[in-house]
Amino acid sequence: MEIYIDGKLADKANTYNESRVTGRSVFAINGLKDQEHTFRAVKTSGDVMRTDVIRYAIRNIK
Repeated sequence: MEIYIDGKLADKANTYNESRVTGRSVFAINGLKDQEHTFRAVKTSGDVMRTDVIRYAIRNIK
């Protein structure tokens, strides 16, 4: 899949597996400005794209 943040390609992730896998992290990003952002994941191959959770965390590191 392709992962976009604020309309820009941020990364590509291969989520293919022969059996179902859950709880696996496939993307992380740091350094975003303190403002609203848009996340979009786009299926680029295969029959389906499944997710068990999309989670985000806000961390203020100084």
